[in-house]
Amino acid sequence: MTPEELFKSAKRLRSKKRVCGIYMIYCHITKKAYIGSSGNIYMRLSGHRAELNGNRHQNQKLQNAYNKYGRNNFCFVMICQIVDSITEQELVDKENFYLEGCNKELLLNIQIPATVGGMPGFKHSEETRVKMA
Repeated sequence: MTPEELFKSAKRLRSKKRVCGIYMIYCHITKKAYIGSSGNIYMRLSGHRAELNGNRHQNQKLQNAYNKYGRNNFCFVMICQIVDSITEQELVDKENFYLEGCNKELLLNIQIPATVGGMPGFKHSEETRVKMA
């Protein structure tokens, strides 16, 4: 499976309401993607956009691609909505299902497999924690 194949079946978020699931940040030029999960995809993708636009994203591979190809060549989409009650570990397991199923050469993710709590040693700023609440 490639990110391009996932992108073709992905859905753009049309609402700001809380949606749980798996998302993708897809580069149309390179056909590479970053895959993640969140209990609130809209807020998570808003955070990614702000970090990328501010040139301060924690994932340097993603930030470099964003800087090189420009924001107009990236699309932020949901690839799987989860409607049932789910634990954080189950959500990360679902994310890993997509990560493991993709060609690793086409992923911009730094950490595969993903783990609960994100990147070890990484802490959000107080401003970001307030926005995520």
